[in-house]
Amino acid sequence: MGKFVVIGLGNFGHYLAKSLYEEGKEVIGVDRYKERVQRLAESSSYAMAGDATDKSILESIGIEKDDVVIVSLGDNISASVLVTLYLKDLDIQNIYVKIISEDHGRVLEKIGASEVIFPERDLAKKMAKSLTSPNFIEYLPLTEEYTIVEIAPPKEFVGKTLSELQMRNKYNISILAVRGLRSGNDDHEPGRRLYRKGQRYPYSPRKTRRYRDDQRLAYEKTKKSIRLLHAPDEIRSLAFLLSR
Repeated sequence: MGKFVVIGLGNFGHYLAKSLYEEGKEVIGVDRYKERVQRLAESSSYAMAGDATDKSILESIGIEKDDVVIVSLGDNISASVLVTLYLKDLDIQNIYVKIISEDHGRVLEKIGASEVIFPERDLAKKMAKSLTSPNFIEYLPLTEEYTIVEIAPPKEFVGKTLSELQMRNKYNISILAVRGLRSGNDDHEPGRRLYRKGQRYPYSPRKTRRYRDDQRLAYEKTKKSIRLLHAPDEIRSLAFLLSR
């Protein structure tokens, strides 16, 4: 993967470009408004003022085939369509476009956008899940059939092994990974260091391992639904792959 080019530096584009840059990526920001370009200047590899609906501007950026381009032009539907079309003419393979409606997305997909982004819709769905199921912490749809969900584990899970929980038999799910949220020794496996909040899942779980209330689980859900109980405050979270 090459550099990231963010076209349109409104709120969404600005914070996306800034976050990518903070992750150590090469980021170029483009916007027709100079004040937006100046605002991003110190949070990008390079920020330039220009109208991306002018094909010569896109060509001057030097976008290469393996670069990732994010088009975020607000409610200017015609501009986003035109820019996407020009990017396809330049043989750019990775084109992500922020959309404002389902129909807007359909048009962009037909002309070759790799993926459309509808933040308002996605955030609304995530918030609905959070409000209706208080122990849902994160909600990330993968496909129409599978979703990754991070939840606070039911108190019934704490102190039990996977073999005792019988997750596969009861709920048709498989645990994928586990991590802890604080440093220290694992009471059940001396010498194993737990992990701080924010780190990646470090290892696959064992069926005989007993889990504590400060650890996270990742597991796969396939067919049956599972009722998630509201967990007490001292219990942190677990994550699983949930089938819709």
